[in-house]
Amino acid sequence: MQKKLDYLERYWKKNTFRPLQEEVIDHYLQGKDSIVLLPTGGGKSVCYQLPALLNQGQTIVISPLVSLMQDQVNQLNQRGIKSMFFESIGGKNDLYRQLENARNGNFKIIYFSPERLTSYEFLSQIEKLPIMGIAVDEAHCISEWGHDFRPAYRLIKKLRPLFPQTPIMALTATATPKVLKDIRASLGLIQPKIFSTSFERKNIYYNVLHAEDKMATLKSLLIKSPNESVIIYCRSRFKTEHIAKEIQSWGLKAGFYHGGVEVRQKKQIYNNWKNNIYPVMVATNAFGMGINKSNVRKVVHMIMPESMESYYQETGRAGRDGRPSKAILLVHSSDKDRLENQFLSHLPDSKYVKQFYKKLCNYLQIAYGEGKGGDYKLNFKSFCDVYQFHPKKVQHCFGILEREGVLELQYMHEKHTHLKIKCSPAEAIERVTKGDDAARILQFLMRNYEEIFSKENQINLGKILDLLSLDLDEIKKQLSLMEKENIIEHKQSITDIKLYWKLPREDDYTLNPLLKRTNAHNKLRANKIKFMLDYAFEEFKCKRNKILLYFGEKKTVNCLQCSAKSCKK
Repeated sequence: MQKKLDYLERYWKKNTFRPLQEEVIDHYLQGKDSIVLLPTGGGKSVCYQLPALLNQGQTIVISPLVSLMQDQVNQLNQRGIKSMFFESIGGKNDLYRQLENARNGNFKIIYFSPERLTSYEFLSQIEKLPIMGIAVDEAHCISEWGHDFRPAYRLIKKLRPLFPQTPIMALTATATPKVLKDIRASLGLIQPKIFSTSFERKNIYYNVLHAEDKMATLKSLLIKSPNESVIIYCRSRFKTEHIAKEIQSWGLKAGFYHGGVEVRQKKQIYNNWKNNIYPVMVATNAFGMGINKSNVRKVVHMIMPESMESYYQETGRAGRDGRPSKAILLVHSSDKDRLENQFLSHLPDSKYVKQFYKKLCNYLQIAYGEGKGGDYKLNFKSFCDVYQFHPKKVQHCFGILEREGVLELQYMHEKHTHLKIKCSPAEAIERVTKGDDAARILQFLMRNYEEIFSKENQINLGKILDLLSLDLDEIKKQLSLMEKENIIEHKQSITDIKLYWKLPREDDYTLNPLLKRTNAHNKLRANKIKFMLDYAFEEFKCKRNKILLYFGEKKTVNCLQCSAKSCKK
């Protein structure tokens, strides 16, 4: 008992366990399987991370997203718990390098995605590690009835014969009774004990506000308590930036966060919000992983999420300190049409997915039988424009291909400079004789890019910066001046998506298995939307009770704290 508390205090700076944490840890240390169902912010990760320190060997963790793994590993390493994750970089040599690192790096916790289990080399090598614990994070992904089904999760069952004596812990924050049953069966768990707390968050008051003018309603909510910590969820990147600027115009401090923000900037934005430099964060659902702020008083949704699982997770970021907090959903009568018509009409059917896949392969110049292990970059808007694809449908298609293990998608933000010297070589040489900064840059270009007079080249501005000792703003200024002198022509492009290709292009062979699941998955998503519409527009029944019933809990009394008419005092 004392050793557990010592580690809790040393690595997590806590002197007591949260509800169920200690019971889960004790059960796991006895070598028994378990399913852990704790709410967002309930401390699930400690349940397998702390035992990893008490055991002599290593713990492996299967997780669905690279960004989620990276976030967990960064946090663990900052705490002094040596951890790593397998990156999605192609080639056997790279796999062996990472496996060698896992063997000899003295890591206590090793993360990888379920798609790794498709590799015989990976399985044969991982079997040689001293694995004392297996954790399955976001375990609801194993169920086709869950809100984020990932077929590759079914491969986790392969680990059982490799490690027959090793306990498996499945963890999730959102699982209906049907999903829990699926988790147990699909993972091959042996008499697992289910640890679960109620889905009820007694300190969160659920309000649905019908607003003709959502921004005016939002303003009145924020002005009443300008210093409170608030998260405002929006659907699009554009909306997050627009709403943040609008809030700033009201004299309040707000920042924005979405998948297109650069990594360093994301960290700074998060720290500013966490340290209350600005209390209001306007974000897409990309703002979720690793959030560890206890005093969020309001979570406001400007638009309805597409599932109760998402809504419950996002509202669960309020009130982690136990103090009264609000989950507010702003709705307008037009939202019903938007979700029923726009969203459902943007769910791609199997024919559309097939067309999208072939166009994507052609766009990236992936030949038949090729692609596996390759990294590809593209600009989302440019790709949609070329084929006149609707952006929403494209997002869904990427989601399907990622869920089915065809590719892995990462949002990024890279600027590229493309340049061509348009004057003659003689004119360029004459310009170089002036000896100014522009001349030095021009000389560098002529020496380092052989075909720069005949075609556009992608230029490495960082190299110019290092070799010529000019800052980036000065380089950009000189390039603009040379363009005005008709010496060069240059432009900038932005890459915002990176794709790691996991399977060779084999159109029908690759697509047929997943296309059979696409229509069933669309039907499931449609049912989830119907539930959200009922939650938002049915005004009488207790909102808290609706949420609990969705997750299999029945309450005979109302909460008397939500916006439902039956709860009005």
